[in-house]
Amino acid sequence: MIENHLTKNFQSDFSTERRVTLLAILLEAITVGTSTVIVLYPNYEVLQWLVFVGLLLMLGGLIGVGSYLWLRYSAQPEVEEKEQVIRQLSEHSQKIEQAKAKLERMETERERVEVSEATQLATRNGQYHQQMNRIADQRSQAEIVYRQTIQTGLRQAQATHLRQRLETEILAEANIPGIDQTWLQTLAEKQIVTANDAIEEWLEHSGLARLQIEALLAWRKELEEKYQDSQPTELPPNEIELITQEYQAQIAELDQEEIIAKATLEKDLFEIREGSSQLRERKRDSLSAARSAMRGLEERKNNLENLVISYHSITFNRYFALVWGSAVGVRRAANWISAGMIHVFILGLILFQGTLSIWAVQNMLRESFPTTTPATVEAPIPEELTCLPSTALRQVGVVSRVVDGDTIDVLMDGVTVRVRYVGVDSPEPNQDFGGLSLNHNIQLVAGKQVTLVKDVSETDSFGRLLRYVLVEDLFVNYQMVLDGYAIASAFPPDTACRESFESAQNIARVNREGMWDSREIQDGSPGNEPAPCSCAANTLNCSDFSTHNEAQACYDTCIALGMGDIHRLDGNADGMACESLP
Repeated sequence: MIENHLTKNFQSDFSTERRVTLLAILLEAITVGTSTVIVLYPNYEVLQWLVFVGLLLMLGGLIGVGSYLWLRYSAQPEVEEKEQVIRQLSEHSQKIEQAKAKLERMETERERVEVSEATQLATRNGQYHQQMNRIADQRSQAEIVYRQTIQTGLRQAQATHLRQRLETEILAEANIPGIDQTWLQTLAEKQIVTANDAIEEWLEHSGLARLQIEALLAWRKELEEKYQDSQPTELPPNEIELITQEYQAQIAELDQEEIIAKATLEKDLFEIREGSSQLRERKRDSLSAARSAMRGLEERKNNLENLVISYHSITFNRYFALVWGSAVGVRRAANWISAGMIHVFILGLILFQGTLSIWAVQNMLRESFPTTTPATVEAPIPEELTCLPSTALRQVGVVSRVVDGDTIDVLMDGVTVRVRYVGVDSPEPNQDFGGLSLNHNIQLVAGKQVTLVKDVSETDSFGRLLRYVLVEDLFVNYQMVLDGYAIASAFPPDTACRESFESAQNIARVNREGMWDSREIQDGSPGNEPAPCSCAANTLNCSDFSTHNEAQACYDTCIALGMGDIHRLDGNADGMACESLP
């Protein structure tokens, strides 16, 4: 074994490594020189691609030389010795970890023995105390039964004494008010002869009047009080002796049970302690052996760690420095300066070659693809978008639901808000053309990202945002009117695009788009609604008509044109407009 104070070192003379390194440096320098000539002289422009190839070759050579040096380093005897020691140290470290885990398990098992013993002792003592409590309860119960038996016997003796005395008192011999010979004969027939027979329940069925019954009961009570003082106050000694003997026998059995319980407890506690003691002894012996083995492993690990320290100079960096030092003539150099200088020199050559490669590639690109500046063409803004306020608030969101032809739900910053299209109006889904308007709006905006542009008002009376809606360059409000699925409906002050919407509506009517396809009257002239009716927007109510017939005519006209009850003249939806008018 190598002593701790010794230090291992490489035994190679690095002659092969030195020749390979010098050859690599020479080839690198030649490559850099050739690349410089190719880049600087225009006559060699066709060979400029070789500069980039030279960079790749230099990088490949650097990797190859590095791999070669690593293989030579790995083949050194000192490296193999170091790797073997490191493997042994790793194996011993694993064994120590396993031994520590085993010791922890044994410590846990030893603690478990202590806990188990305490648990068993506590359980057994608990059982004993329960048994003693039961015996004590049985003692108390036996004493209570003993006293109750004596008291019951005494009450029975007293009742017998009183019954016997009452049986000696004959009704015929007593002078009881209201009881004559006739009633005595009747009572005798009912087997009521003595004072003991004068029981209220029997007397109730004897035919006597209530006063007679009470007289007999009073007579009986007088006799009971008379014989009360002569009743016995205690049982005869022989009966008390029998009851006492039975009680003492029960107490003796309980005393014997208590003695047996105490003896059994001592025996069980001894067995528990003895078993736990033997188990602890075995665990202690095993734990001592495991700790002894642990100390041996730790001592061996310390020796291996000291041995690894002696190989601290056996590293690839050290080997690399010795190779470079040998290449510049510093034999077995400990001087890192020479190795560092040549290392910087090689890296400098590679960086310089990289710069030449970039230069060469740029030259080749300029020759193959001459630089031209494309003309910038600014896309024209669609005419219908020119009406939008340029400085107004703009918000971006995603359409999560299409409610109807002019209302949508938009998700913005995690919050869903309801948006009403500004300047247009469409039929409700339950009205004529309402479903078509809804479907067309779905095709335009459903699930798409939209830009919301504010005019003047923020919200309407229902709390909905009032906005112009854009899908990229598509102006949705304008498109709904142009396609004939909404009508222009301006509500001041939000009138920035009023003229655009009215122009789109005229185009839709002329082209008979959407709803306008069935809104022409039979004579072919559009817009022949009865005065003062107009079905273009919700602008009327019942107060604008003089009679019910005028309101009904306007209502019927708007229904025929496919606009539904746009003015809300039929409040109860029974087909009759403004029923309150004359």
